[in-house]
Amino acid sequence: MNKNALIRVVDDDEALLKAIKFSLELDGFSVATYGSAEAFLENDDLERSGCIILDYQMPGLNGIEVQRLLSEKEIILPIIFLTAHADVNMVIGAFKGGAFDFLRKPVVPELLTQAIEKAVEENEQTLEKLRESAPEKRYEHLSEQQKQVAKLIARNLTSSVIGERLGKSRRTIERHRANVLHLLGVSTPSELKDFLMAINKF
Repeated sequence: MNKNALIRVVDDDEALLKAIKFSLELDGFSVATYGSAEAFLENDDLERSGCIILDYQMPGLNGIEVQRLLSEKEIILPIIFLTAHADVNMVIGAFKGGAFDFLRKPVVPELLTQAIEKAVEENEQTLEKLRESAPEKRYEHLSEQQKQVAKLIARNLTSSVIGERLGKSRRTIERHRANVLHLLGVSTPSELKDFLMAINKF
């Protein structure tokens, strides 16, 4: 499994977050935990591969609302829902929205680990197909901000300068830079410039 993959756990139960994080890190996963959907959406690197373990019912935004927002942003991270009170309509709604799996609390650690491994593998396969697809398709998969960053990288600007222009931190730009180059299948600003010129985006 890709060691760069990140497992996000989003749940308002702090004890559960700590328990899942401890268990998954023992299994060798990289884990990020969030006590609310809002904290997750605001702070997570959604461009990093992996999957999301998402509580179905939380104060504020619930799991289905988060799923809908991610879908609108075209985020392709698989979602594994967790809930203590599942019913048929909940499960059907989640799967119609593209959920990868739906597990009952208290979740059996082995079942969760198996679901995560399968979800991460599916995410990697999806990303690999995207990287092998036509250049235009790869470019269109970028977010609007990634497209902005790509064009500035192609002009050989530093991350600090790009950050100043876009009002973003250097760390955020470095993250975008790594993801853009990886997704488009290029290694240097000059290769990126050639890529963008070939599809008339520079």
